[in-house]
Amino acid sequence: MEPSAFDKMKMGAAMGGTVGLCIGFVFGSISLIRFGPAIGSVVRSEPRLLTPHMKLPVFVKQRNQE
Repeated sequence: MEPSAFDKMKMGAAMGGTVGLCIGFVFGSISLIRFGPAIGSVVRSEPRLLTPHMKLPVFVKQRNQE
């Protein structure tokens, strides 16, 4: 018996999700190795995770004024 169209869609979604997770894991690992973990918190856009006494180093790359 051949799988139905819905079964084929489910299988395609599962395969696409698996491939997406694998690619994200590979590129995330490469990014982590190249740039290191985030300073301060897992999600930098959440300042509530930082306590007031934490002073994190701020690195600012300056442009050449040519």
